[in-house]
Amino acid sequence: MTPVRPSLLPGEIGAGYLGRATRINGWRKAEDALPEFSAWASSIDPSLTDAPAIAVLARLAGCDMATFIERHTLLPLTLRLGLDALVAASETTDPRSAVDLVVTGGGNQSLFLCSACVAEQAERYGTPYWRREHQIPGFTWCPAHGLPLLDCIDRKAYLTSPGGYSNYTPSIRDYVLDAQRACEAITRYVDICMRLLDSSVSLDAQEVSRTARERALELGLRTAINERHGEPLSKLLDRQYDRLWSHNPWSDPFHAGQRSCRATIDAIVYGRSCNLPVTAYVAAFAAMYPTADSALEALLAGSKRDKAGRDQGRAAA
Repeated sequence: MTPVRPSLLPGEIGAGYLGRATRINGWRKAEDALPEFSAWASSIDPSLTDAPAIAVLARLAGCDMATFIERHTLLPLTLRLGLDALVAASETTDPRSAVDLVVTGGGNQSLFLCSACVAEQAERYGTPYWRREHQIPGFTWCPAHGLPLLDCIDRKAYLTSPGGYSNYTPSIRDYVLDAQRACEAITRYVDICMRLLDSSVSLDAQEVSRTARERALELGLRTAINERHGEPLSKLLDRQYDRLWSHNPWSDPFHAGQRSCRATIDAIVYGRSCNLPVTAYVAAFAAMYPTADSALEALLAGSKRDKAGRDQGRAAA
């Protein structure tokens, strides 16, 4: 049976697309829908037999997997620095892990929404949908409207419309939101994350680590585990973010509640990889540089763009 294939909507996160496709085709659970979508995909393209869920959803949506990952998941931000999102998705064959990768993508455990976006989407597209930018770890307000994001507090919310949650009360108090928006490090973090998601440039792990260490030396930060002089990076983060942020962008995004120790955070400026997500480095660079432009330029210095290969893949889809 050929499934109904809804069109991807601008900025829609892959989990929300999975939920819409599941509902439109009459299933109540993604676990029931995905085997059917996989059977259809493999029937028209044998190379998709036993393919990961992200590849199946990309075909369902009519795009290649690289485009789906770059534009409709958080994986470019939330996977470990230096880990290729496309390769990670391709190698995730365990059904449960594959679904988790699509649904959470290393982001928040429950979905967030903006009430103004919901109203605009309903008017423009006929249906509200879950936006990717609202799910970026550490975001507490909508970049488009400035309104506090609403937490649906439901890990299965991707199966339903965000319209059902638009009357929820924001979990963040106005004075806390105002303080966060006034915090320059947090606003730099937000700006950098948004611009990285709009970019097709992959961060080079070695170059980013080297640049972080060079900047730390300029600032007089501690750059080796046994150093006795200099302030550790974790102290700089505490001061720059002024303890206004309940979010911890350097925690392991796939294990809620488990936070990396300060020694690991400090290792960001030791000039070597320390198995932290891209968001951890964004938070560190947002604290170490005075503007989002200078922090982003430093992050991208020496990074490699594989534009020709990506364009060929998209043209073939």
